[in-house]
Amino acid sequence: MKKFRGSITATKLSDLAEDDVQFGFITIKSDTDEKALEVKVDNYTEYDSLEPGEYVEVEYETLGNTDVIVARKITHLSKE
Repeated sequence: MKKFRGSITATKLSDLAEDDVQFGFITIKSDTDEKALEVKVDNYTEYDSLEPGEYVEVEYETLGNTDVIVARKITHLSKE
């Protein structure tokens, strides 16, 4: 599992019908080297919040043999 830290800069999310779960894509931009990463959020992703501006660490992996990057855990961090 790989990790990436940065601020959530954009979200394209929808709510699952009867659950309190969101799915879609978020973009995270690193503060250190200006790299950006777009990751898929699905019902298997653990997270507290997906609000733009939040500083987070994302644990992610590639989906099978595709180029799709899937977040498995998104942890809110304090920016110090």
